[in-house]
Amino acid sequence: MNYRINQILLLTGKNLTRQIRLVESHFGKDIDWGNDEERVKLASDPSTPNEMLNRLHKDHHEGVRKAVAGNPNASPDILKNLYFEHPKEVESNASTSLYKLEDPNFLKNKVAEIPNTKEGTSHKLERAKESNDQLELHHLYHDNHPDLKHKNLIASRLINNVNTHPETLHHIAMDSTPQRHHAELYALSDSKRDIKDKTISLIGKKTKLAHVLSNLVLHTNASGDTIHEIAKKGGVHIKYNAAFNKKTKPETLEMIYHDTKKAGRPIHYQMSINPNTPKHILNASHKELIKITQDPSKKDFHEMAKTTINTIKNHPNYNK
Repeated sequence: MNYRINQILLLTGKNLTRQIRLVESHFGKDIDWGNDEERVKLASDPSTPNEMLNRLHKDHHEGVRKAVAGNPNASPDILKNLYFEHPKEVESNASTSLYKLEDPNFLKNKVAEIPNTKEGTSHKLERAKESNDQLELHHLYHDNHPDLKHKNLIASRLINNVNTHPETLHHIAMDSTPQRHHAELYALSDSKRDIKDKTISLIGKKTKLAHVLSNLVLHTNASGDTIHEIAKKGGVHIKYNAAFNKKTKPETLEMIYHDTKKAGRPIHYQMSINPNTPKHILNASHKELIKITQDPSKKDFHEMAKTTINTIKNHPNYNK
């Protein structure tokens, strides 16, 4: 159920915390608290309770997270979590000065808690898999370890950790390209020879990269922009997974549908269950599925097509 924040504010009066709990208890914590502009406004408002800021500081939209970083009502834990992504806003936050008066090592402690690169790889991999500290996870990926294979192993653990921050996932996505690996390996190589062979041995051609990116687009913290960048350059399997994620934008889903259709492997089921699928894509998919059910040569796919058709008909964006 979609709730616009201005509607909620009309109902709340002064007790916004109580109203938040009432609305979420009825509609669930995944409720839409407004569009991007409305959530930025809420995240910037000093009267917004910390309970709501705690939700908004994990928002998929960077502008919302940035607004929370500058909100003087943000708790110390929230500011610590946002520090690596928006250090300028956190440092200039009026509350940060107060927190530093109470604890001169505020923010510095978070960095000091991260062990140095001499720590064993196995321990780091375990922390990358299990830790719920977003700043720690970010530093684990950016620990300047000289071994590119080590960085790939850390990335593979981070994309399976539900606590990994959207910005960290974006960095992994931008790094996980054959061109980037080739360039980094060249910079680390002494002989500058056999770079291609070494690249293949480290990243397994494109297969390991595809595995990383296929899992990354399914991550609940992956932003719509990150998913779009990966899906735009990824293969069919990556596009399939991207279409499952509820963070995937309508324009990305449209691109995926046309790209996979052009490749002769159109996506229908994922489109039928993703709440962001545009109505014209649903209508186009519906027509394609009708053709399949009427084609005797595709008899093996008739039942699957009929099931997907029914799912499309129940989609809120479907235009009958």
